[in-house]
Amino acid sequence: MNSKRKGYDVRAIANLVLDICDARGKVITNLHLNKILFFIHVEFLREYSTPLVSAKLEAWDYGPVYREIYNQFKKNKNLPISNRAVKVSFDTGEKEVATCTLKNGDSEKIEELVLFYSDIPAGLLVDLSHETGGAWDVVWNHKSEFNIGMEITNEIISDYELNRARRVNTVQ
Repeated sequence: MNSKRKGYDVRAIANLVLDICDARGKVITNLHLNKILFFIHVEFLREYSTPLVSAKLEAWDYGPVYREIYNQFKKNKNLPISNRAVKVSFDTGEKEVATCTLKNGDSEKIEELVLFYSDIPAGLLVDLSHETGGAWDVVWNHKSEFNIGMEITNEIISDYELNRARRVNTVQ
């Protein structure tokens, strides 16, 4: 894996996903957003050998979840998200909408993947993320006595996602 880049702020990428969806008239929920983020993160690891986001990914009942994203939008429950993720500014100490500057080509790739995965119903993405032998399954059904935090690391994704066929065929 490319160790030079640690990945973008997951809140900023979530906001980008929401902006892309809003521009296309697509509404998504917290559950759907977390699954879209998981699958585009896997695609970045697969295609570029580098993580899309730096946040910890956890195995929860309904699949892979970024706790920061869940917490930002949990007040929406299962309703469409209309607000944006925020962070505290290092400069002012005030809350601000999370943004980031993307590297060349990342914006186009993210948009392509968001458009693709946002068309897939959240329930189907949950089912796809739960497939036997995948990263979520390996962590959720771990064989060791402990798996503190139920973390799905980039190494686990590399071991259990990247060498298998893509779960969903994307436009190349």
